[in-house]
Amino acid sequence: MNLTKIALLSAAALVFAGCGPKNLPSQWSAAPRTGTASSASVQNDMETLPYEEDSLTLTGEDQRDAAATPEGDKVAGWISGNSIPENAKLAVVYFGFDRFNVEDSERAKLEAIVDAVRGGNIYIVGYSDYFGTEEYNLALSDKRAQAVKNYLMNLGAGESAQIQALGEAFAVQNGTKAEVAEDRKVIVVDGNAR
Repeated sequence: MNLTKIALLSAAALVFAGCGPKNLPSQWSAAPRTGTASSASVQNDMETLPYEEDSLTLTGEDQRDAAATPEGDKVAGWISGNSIPENAKLAVVYFGFDRFNVEDSERAKLEAIVDAVRGGNIYIVGYSDYFGTEEYNLALSDKRAQAVKNYLMNLGAGESAQIQALGEAFAVQNGTKAEVAEDRKVIVVDGNAR
């Protein structure tokens, strides 16, 4: 009887040991923190967010709106080619590892662009680093973009901004800690930039 319990507990431990993020460098802490995106919270929240899994293109209403203008085609090319011009970047907001809340230190960037965002042709593009599964990173980048949009909306701007989640599509693989941190971002893009 005791041997059976030990075998079952050992099997369960092996299953759960394989559920963590892939390739987490040993010098980085994997300890849970408040305000982080657990896979359960991301999965629950993703049921209410408009995105299609396995897609790096605008979907639904966003796709119709973007395709209706030459600017939409231009911006889609910038985003899919990872070549957003510097003059089109209104703000680049960075996030902590496995986090999606807009930090106090990044809020000033969004507050500075409120007037430019009001009534503009704005795209909010979310990114993640390569740690974790593709699905998890896509959901995390979507939550980051949504958090930026919500913050702008609370400031009275960004209601019509279109969200694009790219996950780890353009993440640096096996980079330094500083290089990988650059992947955890949201870029607010001015679709009217030339």
